[in-house]
Amino acid sequence: MIKATEDMKPLLQAPAGTFWRWADADVIEWINGSTICYRHDLVGILQQLPTAAVPRLGAVLLVLSACRGGADEQDGILLGHVVSNLVAADPSRRREVDEAMTDAAKLLSVVRELTPSLRSGARRTYLLSELLATDVIWRNFHETKTAIEELKSGIYTGFITRTGPALTVDHFLPDLKVLAAAFNRYGSKDLLVKKLRTGLDQLPEAAEIPELPVLHRSLLEDMEADERTLPMARLTRQVIAVFHLPIHNRGAAEMPLGGISDIINRGQYDRLLMSELAQDEVLLTARLVNNEALYYRREDPPQDPLTQRTVLFDTTLRSWGTPRVLIMSVALALPFHSKHGESVNYFGLGANDYGPVGLATKTEVVEAMTFLDHGMDYSASLRKFFASEELPEQNETILVTEASTFAELMANGKIHDQKFLLDYVVTVDRRGQLVTYECINGITNELFSAKPDIHELFAPGPKKEKPTVPFSEEVLPDFLHRRFLPLLCPKVRLPKTRSQVIEIDGDRIIMVNGYQRLLSVHSRDKGAAELEHYIPRGHYRFHYAGSGLLYLAVYNPSLLSAHLFKINLDESTVDQHRFSFDDLGGKHIAVFFKNRFYIAGISKRFWFNPTTDDTGYEDLSVEFPQKSLLRADDNLAFSDSRKGRMKTDENVMYRIKEVGVNVDGIIQLGQYRIEARGEGANANIWFVQQDVKKEMKQAATAVFKDKQLTANPSVLFNRWQWADGSTITSDNRGFAHFRSSNGRITEFSITMAMGLKITAWASDGKVSGNPMFIHVSEVNIIYVRQFYDLYIRPFIQHIIDQS
Repeated sequence: MIKATEDMKPLLQAPAGTFWRWADADVIEWINGSTICYRHDLVGILQQLPTAAVPRLGAVLLVLSACRGGADEQDGILLGHVVSNLVAADPSRRREVDEAMTDAAKLLSVVRELTPSLRSGARRTYLLSELLATDVIWRNFHETKTAIEELKSGIYTGFITRTGPALTVDHFLPDLKVLAAAFNRYGSKDLLVKKLRTGLDQLPEAAEIPELPVLHRSLLEDMEADERTLPMARLTRQVIAVFHLPIHNRGAAEMPLGGISDIINRGQYDRLLMSELAQDEVLLTARLVNNEALYYRREDPPQDPLTQRTVLFDTTLRSWGTPRVLIMSVALALPFHSKHGESVNYFGLGANDYGPVGLATKTEVVEAMTFLDHGMDYSASLRKFFASEELPEQNETILVTEASTFAELMANGKIHDQKFLLDYVVTVDRRGQLVTYECINGITNELFSAKPDIHELFAPGPKKEKPTVPFSEEVLPDFLHRRFLPLLCPKVRLPKTRSQVIEIDGDRIIMVNGYQRLLSVHSRDKGAAELEHYIPRGHYRFHYAGSGLLYLAVYNPSLLSAHLFKINLDESTVDQHRFSFDDLGGKHIAVFFKNRFYIAGISKRFWFNPTTDDTGYEDLSVEFPQKSLLRADDNLAFSDSRKGRMKTDENVMYRIKEVGVNVDGIIQLGQYRIEARGEGANANIWFVQQDVKKEMKQAATAVFKDKQLTANPSVLFNRWQWADGSTITSDNRGFAHFRSSNGRITEFSITMAMGLKITAWASDGKVSGNPMFIHVSEVNIIYVRQFYDLYIRPFIQHIIDQS
């Protein structure tokens, strides 16, 4: 061991004439004084390298120096002097040394270009092990470990700090070749970085993605995806859940008379546990009905499994309708109750003949549903089937038929011989009842019965509400962006029924008009204030709770839904709640009673508390107003005060054939022109009918007609546009909205009530014209001539200038 360590000591000593030296026992430096590394640093690196290999110290120090970074010019000069001295001593090896030196210098340059994270810390050791992997100096494990430990302990201090023998080409060239080999292996910074980051010389190619098998949908999934067969698929899933066929026993020899193999909750009554028979009659019946009773299951005797199941189903006239639907559902459910994966063959039985039927695809199922034989029973075709078909020994024959037809054929003996060849019979009737029998030696024993909810599956669902067109902000006039309409509205499409109107303390009338808008009318001489832009269609019921709080219930029995609007008349705010309710049966009536809103049917009542937002149901035994108090007379005449407020139904201009600016420079709407007449406070804007049609100088083009732009489907808009981009938009509530293509011209709107003076509003808040449509609280009122000159005339002039 001592000799071995003595052999390794020279490897740690700096030769005379090399590029490095021990400055003291703890520091290794270039001969010009630049630090390369510290002894404890070198020991730590050597300990982490493979312990059986001692890298050439010159190569290690060159890489460590490059890992420190910084300028490499001086170090390169020193290294060049060392190589020049070696070549001068042995000129014959100049070419070999120059080639190795060139590649080694390139490698050291690559190392300096690495990011600090890849050439410092633990990554530095990994870098050294990769670059010096071709070093061939190998020692015994114990020799290497001992030498490193002694270097660490300082035992070699006196030896290593002395200058060693002179450096020769044979001593230094292997150091250069190790680095040159590393450069040839990697060659560039990118390859070296890839190796350091991944540990791989080459990244693996992307694996070929195998073609996954196409997952075909099952028959029931295909049927569920089609509206025509969706109810049938749902019914089939119900039948699968309740259907069960035990292993058929044709005779006593096949009955499992061995030991007991299991305890189950389905079976024949003679196999009930004795403990079940000890129950009282009521409890035993309940356990039998709920499939809770326990049965013995005897050991199955050795027998060959079934290989085929033959299903015969009735296609005669008496099976048409509900029975046919159930028959097809049973036929489709049978493959899901396969005992041994046996194949299933289907045959349709007519009056005189039979034929194979395919039920493997949705198309075949739809086609099979159309099969109809005009005959009344299938006895002849059943006899023909058993006479013609050769069935394998391990076959199970199942007849699926209409119940009354099967009962008659059994009673009159038409299928007396064939019943010995049947294994199971499944009967269905028009009420949806499904009964399964097992046939043993011609005797039918009922196994179980079920009644799927066929009528609910096939009943039409509730009507869907027609979706409203969402707001289209980019085309809405500024007038409609306001929380409350800036002007009162012309009274159009006034209601004619009592349920749409309520009078509040003789002061005002709240109504839902024909355009499904909630309006408030104070007097005949004022327009209507819009409280809510859209009230859904349905049956209406108002209730005034006092203190300015009004409720409006809108319910729709066909949609089984209702809306409740809470209206604060003092603040003109409306809150809306929507809720759904169950089918209450029969004709619905609605009423507010004891602080609740009720919707009552013939079976139960639904209620909603508008104060707490609670909902619930109650039966008909709970106190309720007499029906005579709930009856709304739609033809009831209005009170005198109500008549006065609702007498006028203004005629508004909406359907206009042509729009433009005439030769006089006035806006013309069809046969009418918009003119300001009078002066000062007596001036007004009117629709003036023309006796002689003026020539349309700048005509506008229709953009759209009767288009819904808001959430209310009854409020429709027409739009015209001039060549310059200016537009006029009219709506059937009695307004027209003017927007110029010049953004500096203020947008304005006017009322379109015929025979009445025009009221105008500008988007900067100014109002002018007929006070009938101006809010009582309005303060920004200006003279008509001033409004015309500020807003209407610039609008017209811009169109003329741009034409």
